[in-house]
Amino acid sequence: MAQQPPRAYRWLSVSIPPGDLPRSPTGRVPQWVLGEAAGRNPVWTPDGLPSAAPLGIAEPARYAPPGHTHARRKYLSLIVVAVLSLVPVVQWLAQFRSVDLGPDYSAVVLSRSASELPPAVETNRQRPAAGFEETGAPLGMPSVVATPSTAYRFLSTELTATEGTVPDTWSPCRPIHFVVYTGGAPQGFVDQVVASMGALSVATGLVFVNDGLTDERPSPTRNSYQPARYGDRWAPVIIGFADEATYPGLAGTVVGRGGAQPVWESRTGTYRYVSGTVVLDTTLLRERDQGGVPAYVQVLRHELGHLIGLDHIDDETQLMNPTTGTLATYQAGDLAGLAQLGQGFCAPGL
Repeated sequence: MAQQPPRAYRWLSVSIPPGDLPRSPTGRVPQWVLGEAAGRNPVWTPDGLPSAAPLGIAEPARYAPPGHTHARRKYLSLIVVAVLSLVPVVQWLAQFRSVDLGPDYSAVVLSRSASELPPAVETNRQRPAAGFEETGAPLGMPSVVATPSTAYRFLSTELTATEGTVPDTWSPCRPIHFVVYTGGAPQGFVDQVVASMGALSVATGLVFVNDGLTDERPSPTRNSYQPARYGDRWAPVIIGFADEATYPGLAGTVVGRGGAQPVWESRTGTYRYVSGTVVLDTTLLRERDQGGVPAYVQVLRHELGHLIGLDHIDDETQLMNPTTGTLATYQAGDLAGLAQLGQGFCAPGL
C-alpha cells in the first residue's frame, strides 16, 4: 500500500468516529432561504441567478459621503425613536413577503427503493469492497459560472504530482447516496432536502440518490461503514435534526453541522470523501418562516456546502460566510468553489 503523505486541512466533519480525524465547529449561519435557480448547465449571474448568456461584472456601488452632521445630531433622538417604533411593524410584514424558491430541481435527484439497494451483511472487514457503482468517467458536469470569483475556500487540499494542489472531493464517477432521519423534523422536511440536493447537483454536476428514510440518528461518532444496516458499501450521507443534548456540537449559537469523511485512495494517491453527515438544530423550528420558507432551509444549504467540501469564507457576500445575514442562494464564489469540487478524481479503489 502506498504511503499516505502528510496533509493540512481544516475540519468541519461530523461523521468521523473518535480518533480518526480532527474536527472543528461550524458557525452561525443564515436564518432563511429564498432558493436556487439554475438549469442543468445554466450561466450564473453575480447574484446567483441564472442567465441566458454570461453577464459582465456589475459596476460596484459608489461611496456616498455623509451629510452634514450638525443637522443629524439635532434630530438624532427623534429619528432613533421613530425607527425603533417601526421595527415591530417591519417584522410583522416580513412574514408576508413573497419568497421565490426558483425552479424545482427535485427531479434531478434520483431515488432507490430498498429492493434496489445492497442487502445488509455481516462482515469483519473495516471497509467495503471497492468500486460500488463507480464508473470510468464523471456522471455529470457542473454549471457554468458567468462571473469568475475566488471568494471561496476548500476544507482540505493536497499536493499531487500531476495536477498540483487540488481539493479533496467526492468521486464524480459514482452517485452520492443519502438518507433522511425525520425524528423531530417538521412536515415537508424530506421535500426540502430533495430540492436542496437538486440545487446542489446543478451547481456541482454530482449525482445524488435518495435512499429514503432511516431510523439511524445523526451522531458525531457515526461510522462511515455500516454493512449490517446499509450493506457492503460506504454508508450514505445522513441528514436530520437533533438538539444539543443528543448532539453536543450544536451547543451555543451553532445551528448546523455538516461535513464528510475522506479516505485514502491508493490508486490515485489522493483522499476522496466517502460518507458524511448534515445535522440541523431543532431550535431552528422555533424561528419564524419568511414568506412561507422554513427558517432551516438556508442553514441546510449552507451545511450541504460543507458536506461537498467548502469551508467558511470571510466574504459576507457569499452563502458560506458563517454569519451571512439575508443571503439566500449560493453566490458567485460559492458556485465557483462547488463547480471545482464537482470535478475531482474518480475513486476506483474505494
